[in-house]
Amino acid sequence: MLDEYPESYKLAFGISTLSQADLNRVHEIIAKFQRKAYDTGSSEVQIALLTERIRRLTEHLWYHHKDFSAKRRMYSLVGKRKKMMKYLRENNFERYVYTIRELKMNDIGPKLPLPNYKQSKGMSELKLRFRNENLYPPNPFYQDGRPE
Repeated sequence: MLDEYPESYKLAFGISTLSQADLNRVHEIIAKFQRKAYDTGSSEVQIALLTERIRRLTEHLWYHHKDFSAKRRMYSLVGKRKKMMKYLRENNFERYVYTIRELKMNDIGPKLPLPNYKQSKGMSELKLRFRNENLYPPNPFYQDGRPE
């Protein structure tokens, strides 16, 4: 990924700049979700790593709410993770369920169409019944106890 960049960029942004705790956390996540040895590219591993990054950015934004570049970065990571989750859900549902349970996430699920409710013109039947049968509670500001 950093092959085409100069050596100074590789040193600054490579895995070697992570703290030991961060590096251990990354290795734990990879070990938990990998399918076979040295598997770092499967969808589950990528989703788990993105989730970890999103949670860290969320924690950062809790204290630094005006860091708009971090907020934009977090939104782009959420979009990437959502696409990967959709792919995993469509292709390997068992691994998808395992991943969201382990990460304590919600199911993105398919988008269901909303029912097509026809909006009536004027007052609803319930409002008309309340008005006609004088079911409103007495109100001291109105002479007959109901709004006009």
